[in-house]
Amino acid sequence: YNGELYVAGNFYEAGGVPVNNLAKWNGSSWSDVNGGLNSTSVRHMTIYNGELIVVGNFTSVGTPSLPAYGIARYGAAGWDTLGQGVTPGAVTASTYNGNLYAAGTIAIAGTTPVENVAKWDGTNWSKVGLGDGLNAQVECSEVHNNELYIGGSFTETNNQIILNHIARFNAGVGIWQPLYTGMNQDVSCLLSYGNDLYAGGFFTIAGGLVCNNIAR
Repeated sequence: YNGELYVAGNFYEAGGVPVNNLAKWNGSSWSDVNGGLNSTSVRHMTIYNGELIVVGNFTSVGTPSLPAYGIARYGAAGWDTLGQGVTPGAVTASTYNGNLYAAGTIAIAGTTPVENVAKWDGTNWSKVGLGDGLNAQVECSEVHNNELYIGGSFTETNNQIILNHIARFNAGVGIWQPLYTGMNQDVSCLLSYGNDLYAGGFFTIAGGLVCNNIAR
């Protein structure tokens, strides 16, 4: 982010410099990130609207301490919140069509009830698309060929569209759609590489094909 490497985890020192679970490397030295985070449980980082987005189970960021629940942003002006944040359980976030999509085991985003996935438009939180949430945890998200994909332990939407651990968001109609027959177990990571989307996890079958924990 801005030419520096940001690292998060369970640590209170980086290169001899006192930090709080988050540090940045400029190519020659480590430094603190304006007070860091009050929790070691950072699950994901991404970029949205030119700011660093940090996702996890923390409840405050920065010095002086700023209440921030589950998600926060860091930019030129320092730390800031995304509205009232999300309930504990967010594990991933992706930028898609000018919005930020956060997912995990989320019940409330801002003041809006959601089902494990939510959208931030820069001002407000809302349900995704037609509001059809997911029946279990989302563990990862990725944008591939200008489409948003998610993976996890979920098997269907709350309107009983069968997904089987992986799905694509159809922004045109506002619903989650399956990728063929999906996987037989959890998808824990997704990566867009070249022309393909790679999925990794605990599955042994992908779209009816036998595989060993990774498929494309």
